[in-house]
Amino acid sequence: MRADTFLWYLRRPKFYSYMIEEISRKFRSIENLGDRSSAGVWCESVSVTRNDVFSWLGITDNSVPREIMEFVEKRDEAAPTAMGGAGDYRLLYNLVASRGYLNCLESGVSKGWTSMAILAGLGDAPKGRLVSVDMPYPKLGLESWVGCCVPDSLIHRWTLIREPDRNGLRRSLDLMSLVDLFHYDSDKSYWGRKFAFELVWDRINPGGYLIMDNISDNFAFRDIVTSNRLKDHMKVYKNGSWVGLIQKPESP
Repeated sequence: MRADTFLWYLRRPKFYSYMIEEISRKFRSIENLGDRSSAGVWCESVSVTRNDVFSWLGITDNSVPREIMEFVEKRDEAAPTAMGGAGDYRLLYNLVASRGYLNCLESGVSKGWTSMAILAGLGDAPKGRLVSVDMPYPKLGLESWVGCCVPDSLIHRWTLIREPDRNGLRRSLDLMSLVDLFHYDSDKSYWGRKFAFELVWDRINPGGYLIMDNISDNFAFRDIVTSNRLKDHMKVYKNGSWVGLIQKPESP
């Protein structure tokens, strides 16, 4: 860890646990965790098309309402380019809208494309809500742009927790007893993905979904599916980057 990065963390006590985790990872073995090349080969070997995923989910690829998209596109254009992209926001929008989900959880916000999509999908459901966890970008000074693509008309059902996953996800689960949808797009490391899965999975409603972006970074998604016998409940497809979905099996 560079000295300036260390100082950035040092000035923010609530991020100390994440800093310690980052340092400890430098001393862990990375053997058998997979690199982007080998993980990408696995993704390709089990992949289906995006159309196949929509059919599996039983949803259609409808557009987010135009008045929302006009706002989003303007804000996205104004935002710094160092931030992340839009992801498959239309899949999230249509999944939430079609299933009538009420309790949605997200880690990794960036400009807020996927946050906007989930919130828009909640529609007029009076009890629908999204809790998002986002770790500020160290040293970049982009905190004010996090979630900038979420219109004011949707903010009333949104809670944004500006902390690392290890603190923020625990806080988010204090706010909701069960989760219908968990969209993961934050800590891309093997350990970060495993931690989030192990913490949240038991809280996901049977029939609900975990959706994880950039799964070709390592073997975490593959190992989660294998060790938990979820191969028959998962789909992998490419939308710029590799995306993995797992449906929580219904109770026996």
